[in-house]
Amino acid sequence: MAQLVRAKSPVRWLRRILLLVGFVSLAALVVMLAAYQFGRMDLPEALDSERQRPELASDQRTLTSGQGFDYVQWSQGRKVFRIRAERSQQDRDETARLESVTLDIFRSAEGEVYTITSRQARVNQSTWAAELEGDVVIRGWDNLVLEARAIELLEGGQLLQSRGAVEFRYPPEIVGRASQLRLDRKEDLITLSGGVHVKTVPEAAVAMRLDCERLVYRQEEGLVRAMDDVLLRRGQQEIRGRVLTMFMTPEKELQSLRARFDVKGLMHTLSDLGLPGEVGFSGQLLDITPQEGHRDAYTIRLEGGPEGGPSIIRMVDASGLARRMTGRVLESQTSPSGLDLVEGTGDPLVIDEYLDFPQPFQLRQACARKVTARFLDNGDLGYMELEQSVELRDQRVHLSGGERASLDLVQGQVEIEGRGVELYNDRGDVAAPHISYSQDNGYIHAKGGVRARLVPGTALRDTPFSNGEGPLHVESAEAFWAGEPPAFAFRGAVRAWREQNLLLTEQLRGDQEGRQMSAAGGVKTKWIPTSRSAFEGAGQPVEVDAQQLSYRQDERQLLYSGEVTVHQEERTIRCDELSVDLSADGSDAERMTCEGNVVLVDPPANRRVLGDRAVYTVQKQQVEIFGNNVRLIDADNNNLEGRYLSYDLNAGTVHLQSRVPMTTASEVP
Repeated sequence: MAQLVRAKSPVRWLRRILLLVGFVSLAALVVMLAAYQFGRMDLPEALDSERQRPELASDQRTLTSGQGFDYVQWSQGRKVFRIRAERSQQDRDETARLESVTLDIFRSAEGEVYTITSRQARVNQSTWAAELEGDVVIRGWDNLVLEARAIELLEGGQLLQSRGAVEFRYPPEIVGRASQLRLDRKEDLITLSGGVHVKTVPEAAVAMRLDCERLVYRQEEGLVRAMDDVLLRRGQQEIRGRVLTMFMTPEKELQSLRARFDVKGLMHTLSDLGLPGEVGFSGQLLDITPQEGHRDAYTIRLEGGPEGGPSIIRMVDASGLARRMTGRVLESQTSPSGLDLVEGTGDPLVIDEYLDFPQPFQLRQACARKVTARFLDNGDLGYMELEQSVELRDQRVHLSGGERASLDLVQGQVEIEGRGVELYNDRGDVAAPHISYSQDNGYIHAKGGVRARLVPGTALRDTPFSNGEGPLHVESAEAFWAGEPPAFAFRGAVRAWREQNLLLTEQLRGDQEGRQMSAAGGVKTKWIPTSRSAFEGAGQPVEVDAQQLSYRQDERQLLYSGEVTVHQEERTIRCDELSVDLSADGSDAERMTCEGNVVLVDPPANRRVLGDRAVYTVQKQQVEIFGNNVRLIDADNNNLEGRYLSYDLNAGTVHLQSRVPMTTASEVP
């Protein structure tokens, strides 16, 4: 899971995408302003036919004609517009026909004005509606120029709209066109519509393009809005959506950018080694807002919709390794030095890492309802916090049910906690209130009250006290699980059981690679023999108490040491060490050998036997005791001594001999 977000993390490329979108949008805004401010643009030669229209000529409607024309329209004590011409004709229907026309439209009381020139104009002197035709050029501030085939001035100069296409230029790099221009002075609103296209000239250092069906600009609010099939592209980066809105400060700095409805973006990248990659994102809303009081610092928010799907960020490198973040909301905080913080929410929020092949191969996944990611000074993702319904999955383990998880991606450490935390892997399941996981080597530490279920193949499973149906359960205060080499350890009040078979100890360890197991600290085991026997009592539970226990699966032998006591029914055997030879499948005890200070106690027969070594053949219910001084003590405290004693537990018969026979019962099949 460490590599899920450490290298080229999703939130790192979120920073790159969204900051780039902000810069691209600023460039686009200049173009929008150019549209509003009516820049300079050379119309194509297709407009030359308009320029060839004949000059004004007298007809029967002409009343007067002369040189020069100058008129100023006022409204509420303010200049609205001024029309000047080199030549004019006055018609009977109060229409003035003008040549070489200059129209000044006053935008404010402070004298802001833009100027329209044309070859001809018709002005109705009763309504002061005007039509300007032929070489219509609109100039505003700086070097901005706009040209149109024809312009109409309506509502006393309050409304201006083009008749046909308009084209504009903002030297030295930006050009554009639209099917129609409409300017509403009362609403302080400019609208470009009917296939709006803005782009850079071929000589520009970086190619840029903005396409939409409609674009509006309201200067007083600093509002620029592109609508319907919006495409914003800079170099190999692009963003698409149905609505793109920007607000600018009076100083022409970005105040906010918002893309809405079916937002999609794409960015082509190069790695540190120069290898190509691709980053894409989608959602229903994208917001970019500068942080107050911090220059070049932004809050960036990508959001899905309740019915429009989640927000998604996806990155693919040259090798086909893909990383995807999917959530309802993804929000980041940036600084001049890079990305500082990313917060995401979702139901759930999902981070996937997979190989982007025709049949994608899942590598890792993280899920939660909330994610907070913090970054290092070099821009790499260093730390993550996941909250509510946490799940983590990779090729080794699956962690789920946590309420909170922290990921140290530098060290590759995961801490997950909560009442229902569970870990699943190929060797079993572990549940605990707190689990630590090392992503690099698969090491697991669980504490706070552990419950585990082990699967077949673990060392503990192949012992008599793990017989029965269903999983093998283990409980302890804490547990450790190593990935390479595979091993486990349980500590503190360890209890392992399957049906009626049981192991109790303070510490239990297992080495899967070495196929061995050990227990220490008050070991108690209990198992019920599974093989059938004709001897009565052979199937009764066998209990063993000791200080230590070890098991080697390849040797099929259990070794107990330290104050060993074996119980079956009411009989006990005590000794210093006990070895238990198991059946071929390890499920049952065939022979038990006691060494050192052997004491056999048989309360029903009121007997005790002392010796140096005892061999108990479980299925035959036969005990043989060896030693230099084997002693049999009966109910009357009589002592019989020898060197070999054979005790048939079923029949209750005892045979004491002064020497060891050539063949003992334990050696006979």
